[in-house]
Amino acid sequence: MFFRHWLAPVLFFLFSLAWFSFFQPWGSFLDPDVFYHAKMASLVLAHGPLHAFPWLPLTTLGENFADQHFLFHVALIPFVHFFGMMRGAQIAAVFFSALLFLVLFFVMGALKVRHRFVWLALALTSRSFLARLSFAKASPLAIGWFVLGLFALIRRRPYLALLVGIGYALTHGGWPLLLVCQGLYLFGIFITVRFVEKKTWREAIRAPYWKAFFATIVGIAIGLLIHPNARNMLAFLWVQIVQIGIKAPYALVPLSNEWRALTPIMLVSYLGSLILVGCVLLLGLLFAYRRYAEPEERHRVIAGAFVILGLTVLTCLRLRLLEYLVPTAVLSFALAWTLVDPRVFFAWWRKCMINRRVKIGTYLVCGIFFATVGSDLTQTYLELRGRAKRPYDEYRGITQAIEHATRPGERVCNTRWDDFPELFALSDRETYIAGLDPTFLFAAHPELSDGYFHVTEKKDFATIYAELHDRLGCRIIVTTKNDPKTFWDTLDHATGTKLLYKDEVGRVYEINKP
Repeated sequence: MFFRHWLAPVLFFLFSLAWFSFFQPWGSFLDPDVFYHAKMASLVLAHGPLHAFPWLPLTTLGENFADQHFLFHVALIPFVHFFGMMRGAQIAAVFFSALLFLVLFFVMGALKVRHRFVWLALALTSRSFLARLSFAKASPLAIGWFVLGLFALIRRRPYLALLVGIGYALTHGGWPLLLVCQGLYLFGIFITVRFVEKKTWREAIRAPYWKAFFATIVGIAIGLLIHPNARNMLAFLWVQIVQIGIKAPYALVPLSNEWRALTPIMLVSYLGSLILVGCVLLLGLLFAYRRYAEPEERHRVIAGAFVILGLTVLTCLRLRLLEYLVPTAVLSFALAWTLVDPRVFFAWWRKCMINRRVKIGTYLVCGIFFATVGSDLTQTYLELRGRAKRPYDEYRGITQAIEHATRPGERVCNTRWDDFPELFALSDRETYIAGLDPTFLFAAHPELSDGYFHVTEKKDFATIYAELHDRLGCRIIVTTKNDPKTFWDTLDHATGTKLLYKDEVGRVYEINKP
């Protein structure tokens, strides 16, 4: 009996491992941040929790460092230790992604979701979700805490909510999103009790979900207090959440695409299969609603709709939130399906199929759905394995040239802020100007940030020596293949620059006074 009980989750976990292994671009990464996470895990393994980050001294990380992914870096340690820094991070990405789907499996089971393998398959084939999980970042663990936080609220489990709050605060800086979504869920419960069930204001406010919500807040507070970088955490989160996540100063610094807004057309292209399923689900609720559903089941569906609506608005503002929208939508759709009577629904549908237009429309929608899923999987595979990638040792020659030309701790100018993680992973002997996010430099020294990006982004070579050497204290410039080829040609012939090293992926220059 015990074996039969655990057979399904074990087989599903093994299938998830194989699924994510198939899409993982072994030997390289698509996102540069993975190099940073792998390096941090190795540093934590060697030295314990880091209380300073001297590799970016001009940024807020150099002034008030906080490892927002501390628990994620700790979780990476066994993989890094046994499989090596880069390979271990990639194996961990597959393991944590499969673990996230195992969490979804058990959550759906605890909520008595019907046909949960169908809903899990819908999430597994979502283009944006599959790609984000395969980037080998902290996303699977963060989303896992997020899903468990919603589950703790839905099932009114304050002790679980407390644990989730602690774990989320130690793992990822995105915990405010959980509080926002829990608040939206509570608002949906209030609207349902007060206006749908016509109960009093007092009964609506006293809905039995507040304990779990406040337990989440207490857990997050505890997590922030016991964090190794607790002293700097609030200052760090102000930059990370407010100045980067909310304000997103596009006009002042070159932000990555994940912080940009999402147009409605892009949203449809990313969530095409989910939108089609949502439309079918809406028909089921309209024509095959299970009238004798329990009040709590209705609460979950209506409150979940508020969460989806709020997350959709936030996702349109910030592309990266797609990774939270997809599992939340799938879970909400699965709960809504419990209010549909499948026999009544399919009987009604068969009657409708008598009409030729409905029959053609049904076949057309099914064709569009499977074509969308196939297209999503193909594009995801090409994005992860067939397009531009970052091999583990791609910048090995560059970092060796830098080590040969610099003193320990000397500041190097990386002309691309997103090259920092790769350079840092291969050599932690030098310091750099900007990295991880350009806003960290802008928040600490706006005037230095303006000068730095004036040279590196606008390619104003007339001020190279004044900006990079005199103001930023750099004698060495590193450019990579991410810069335009004309940048290399200009530096090759610029007065006062000397080429020290070049290969197919980058070049190293020394700045001399013109």
